Amino acid sequence: MAVKDKPDDARGFMSDAGMSFAGVLDPNSDIFSSFQKAARVPGAGHPAKFFLGADGSILDFYIGPLSEEQFDQKISQLLSTGR
Repeated sequence: MAVKDKPDDARGFMSDAGMSFAGVLDPNSDIFSSFQKAARVPGAGHPAKFFLGADGSILDFYIGPLSEEQFDQKISQLLSTGR
């Protein structure tokens, strides 16, 4: 999710990073704020990662930078617990 980013900047970042999935633009932080409230993490900063289940529920979250290895470990952990 690109929070408060310009659309062209967000598309350029995703392209440069080799991301092939759909991105979400959140120019006013409305979606991000909703995620913060739902995950009960008021005042969470950027970067933030919200891990969603197939039904759209928030399974977990992480505030701060995450390496690719850390991200992969988090996904593996969630998948191994059946979440």
